[in-house]
Amino acid sequence: MSLSRSIVKPASHAAPAGNYSTAIRTPLSGEAALLSISGQVAKGRDGMPTALGDAGKQTEVIFDLVSEILDAAGGTIDDLVGIVIHIVDRADFQAVKRVRDSRVGDPPPTSSIVQVSGLASPEFLVEVTATAVLSTTGGEEVR
Repeated sequence: MSLSRSIVKPASHAAPAGNYSTAIRTPLSGEAALLSISGQVAKGRDGMPTALGDAGKQTEVIFDLVSEILDAAGGTIDDLVGIVIHIVDRADFQAVKRVRDSRVGDPPPTSSIVQVSGLASPEFLVEVTATAVLSTTGGEEVR
């Protein structure tokens, strides 16, 4: 079975740094679509790391990026059903958790925070991967 999938990437976002999509929207049965969002890190519009050395600020930047992706797909932060947060330093757990808790909807999505030995660049302290379920109407899909 081949499902019709579409790439979602807000025009304001930097291109992915490798052979992957920013997000993929896949229609489900009925009037819903699954949105899978690739790991987001604190990058500016120019693709360069931002909020250097501050995991809390990086998490804020990342949730802004995730919100923009959701908006481009016709959704909101309330449509998130799952997030996985990777942190490099366990000491950043509370700062990251505070931002996550202030940004997710109600009811909150499933969530895991996992410590990893490193991310794509040493400047990145946090990475967030997310999944959302959206209505099939709305959204700008960009290839």
